[in-house]
Amino acid sequence: MNIMKAVKVAVLVVVAIIAIKFVGALLIGALSTVFTFAVIIGGIYLLYSIFKS
Repeated sequence: MNIMKAVKVAVLVVVAIIAIKFVGALLIGALSTVFTFAVIIGGIYLLYSIFKS
């Protein structure tokens, strides 16, 4: 009985770690994508303002 309990706890811990890593990777990916878009838009805006003047 205790072995089954230990196995269940271990599985839950592993699942929780995988879920946290997955969510963390998603958040980091989303942030980097937003950052990349911001840099591209900022660069285009800078070029536009330089050529305009």
